[in-house]
Amino acid sequence: MQQLKQKNKQLNPAAVISISFLAIIIIGAFLLTMPFSSAEHKFTNPLTAFFTATSATCVTGLVIEDTGSYWSIVGQIIILLMIQIGGLGLVTFTSFFNFLLRKKPELHTIQVASESANTSGFYDVKYMVKYILAISFKIGRASCRERV
Repeated sequence: MQQLKQKNKQLNPAAVISISFLAIIIIGAFLLTMPFSSAEHKFTNPLTAFFTATSATCVTGLVIEDTGSYWSIVGQIIILLMIQIGGLGLVTFTSFFNFLLRKKPELHTIQVASESANTSGFYDVKYMVKYILAISFKIGRASCRERV
């Protein structure tokens, strides 16, 4: 009976994905308000930071302040991480580290990962996560080489 009650308390995969994106946005916005995130080392307006964090995580590319001049290197790295997490999906990163640490995921985790990656099962998720990350790193490496 206790297990049944605990099972009903778990959120469905769509809710977990939504909450994880909201958490990334809130954490990113908080970090962007800090003085170390702006080039002038001043606190940033919370609405500007929240808008920037939301835009970065949802990969829309809208900005209030010019990213290259307003934000410090730390702020730009925070924005870049939010773009990566938003674009690849928090569940992709979580699944990757679970696989990397050889931690056996729970059924609920597999369901969330399957929903996020639009796959049908554990092995599909594992393959998809490896594929997504490999392609992302190859593209990132290629774009870094072009800039140098």
